[in-house]
Amino acid sequence: MDIMDRLMITTATFFTLCIFITIIVPWSEAAGQSTGNGLHVGFYSRSCPNVEKIVADIVSKAHQDDLKLPAALIRIFSHDCLVKGCDASILLDATASHEPVEKQGQASEMLRGYELIDEIKDRVEQECPQTVSCADILAFAAREAVFLAGLPRHMVPAGRRDSRTSRASDITIPNPTTPFDEIIDYFSRRGITIDEMVVLSGAHSIGVAHCSFFDYRLYTFKKDQPQDPAINASYASELSKTCPKPNTLNPAEAKQRAVELDPTTPLVLDNPPLPEPVARESLASVGSDNGY
Repeated sequence: MDIMDRLMITTATFFTLCIFITIIVPWSEAAGQSTGNGLHVGFYSRSCPNVEKIVADIVSKAHQDDLKLPAALIRIFSHDCLVKGCDASILLDATASHEPVEKQGQASEMLRGYELIDEIKDRVEQECPQTVSCADILAFAAREAVFLAGLPRHMVPAGRRDSRTSRASDITIPNPTTPFDEIIDYFSRRGITIDEMVVLSGAHSIGVAHCSFFDYRLYTFKKDQPQDPAINASYASELSKTCPKPNTLNPAEAKQRAVELDPTTPLVLDNPPLPEPVARESLASVGSDNGY
């Protein structure tokens, strides 16, 4: 399978970088050793020893009422990390500069989970005032999301510092129409190889693709070719049932329409063989935003 074939399953699945950040942590770090950037497992072992349990308990309780929560938390963490590092800048409502903040950016439009992070922060502050950063709370919450989606709980190095700046103009996250070479360059500048991109895309098995991210490929792909020929006709017909032409719905309803990325196990972060999603026209090759 050449590079373009391999990348065929990666269109717009860049948000799975969060899986790389939260799961693929070198096991040498998990033994309590420093990562080399000041982070280490057990960072709050003395100053706030119960912080990870507090996060786990609150996320677990919220998950009981919202089974789609893991995808939302994973996505919000990835958005935070993809801009200028995992610094909780995505959580800021306003800054001293009065510029639009990251959460107001177009790419952040479908994010949710802010209220849960606020709830966790309030509880942690009661236990350990002015001790635990929001950036670490977000990382711990993402770890719990991965665990609740079916993967083993892993140890997360901590010691991140919160940013006081947040600008929507700093968001450069690729979108579903970004050319492959630009996506490759985007991840390369962040230390992610092509092979790692493919692996991460294969792990993209929770979340949804909102219709607005890909319906142009069903109805307005080209002037003389309304439907993208790369999408199997029967699959396109299936998608159109959930995603009719945008002008047939009111704007609010059209904005919320979405299709599950993995209709078989939509709530489980599993790892099906790569040929399977390719064979069944995985939504990863149509356009996804991993949002719930």
